[in-house]
Amino acid sequence: MNQKILFVDDDTNLLASMKRQLRRQHVIETASSGLDALFIIKSQPAFAVVVSDMRMPGMNGIEFLKAVKEVSPSTVRMLLTGHADLQTAVDAVNEGSIFRILSKPCQMELLESNINAALEQHRLVTAERVLLERTLVGSVSIMFQILSMTVPEAFGRANLVRDWVRRLPDGLVGNVWQLEIAAMLAPLGMATIPGDVVTAAELGGILSEKNKRILAGAPQVAHDLIVKIPRLESVAEIVLLQDKGFDGSGYPPEGPEGVEIPTSARILKILQDLSKATVGFSPASDAFAQLEARQELYDPVLLQSIRQCLEVLPGEGESKGGVVWEIPFARLSVDDILAANLELVDGQVVLSAGTRINASTLDRLSQLGKVRTIREPVKIKAPQPDAEAEAETEREKAERRAAEEAAAASQKQVAALLDRQAHERDDAGPG
Repeated sequence: MNQKILFVDDDTNLLASMKRQLRRQHVIETASSGLDALFIIKSQPAFAVVVSDMRMPGMNGIEFLKAVKEVSPSTVRMLLTGHADLQTAVDAVNEGSIFRILSKPCQMELLESNINAALEQHRLVTAERVLLERTLVGSVSIMFQILSMTVPEAFGRANLVRDWVRRLPDGLVGNVWQLEIAAMLAPLGMATIPGDVVTAAELGGILSEKNKRILAGAPQVAHDLIVKIPRLESVAEIVLLQDKGFDGSGYPPEGPEGVEIPTSARILKILQDLSKATVGFSPASDAFAQLEARQELYDPVLLQSIRQCLEVLPGEGESKGGVVWEIPFARLSVDDILAANLELVDGQVVLSAGTRINASTLDRLSQLGKVRTIREPVKIKAPQPDAEAEAETEREKAERRAAEEAAAASQKQVAALLDRQAHERDDAGPG
């Protein structure tokens, strides 16, 4: 697939010449001003390379390429100028992170050679990003599997909390992806705690002071593991503060309180405690009543907003909680969601309610079923394809509206920037 290149110059004859000479080797787009170019960049898939003239009306090349860096960081930026000097070069590098600066007029062979170098640079940056993303996904997936095997009860609640996060409005959550990952990795520290201590804590048993300290420090253990993974630093902070009360109580003892606690951590605190008070998949009024009895621990505004989104009112249990099917263990399949703990006949929990079955989990269960007896029937949530399809349609509509609003807002911002620059030049006067 050919990578796109955008040329920006107020000389339309030069643009036509560039397009005519390079169109056989590359996909070329042109724009006659920085404003037009920014609109093109924001409304189309990412360009691999942008080549801009220095002196253009309204917005010069350095200002334009600085804006490109903000809206499309992976695009490689080049500057063409007929007035090259040391200060221009310094500004170009410092403000626009320019890959190359070329003098006008520029021989076509030299220009094409530098474009090819810029395309190679883009390929390297893109490949590095893809590699990092795959490494991230693989690392998180391994952690999920460790949790599902070592602390199935906590992993099941983490699945439930993750599903609740997806039901909250974006305006409340902010970065949904970070909070979803934090919800799933929050119990990671429990995997390092002796099983009898975890079991006693789950059942509300009596714990020694030493074991209480071990449990209280689990978020720190999880944080120290997660923070070493690139791009998960913010997730690690959310996990660290998952038990921090709005009143400042909880772990870490010297941590923030009130609105100084990140919003995602305050939401996670509410959802985790709500999951412990909930029977089934959706919290009823009595679950929220348990939290309100300790209201000093929770952000009151967030608690009320979450209640409006998640609470199951009397008579709504089936519509919000879903229908439960009972099936033989042999019929369990990928994407089934457990409606109750999956147990061995001796009562040992293998997977907890709320766990979504993936291919890896199903394979492990199949191997386990050959040597141990799984208690049947297995209870799963009945699929609701119509509701999911409707939700997907509404999401697509919302994304389209958001894209249109973002494009309109971007045009206004750029226009405001140009107006401000014009006023500043007028105020500065001649010279």
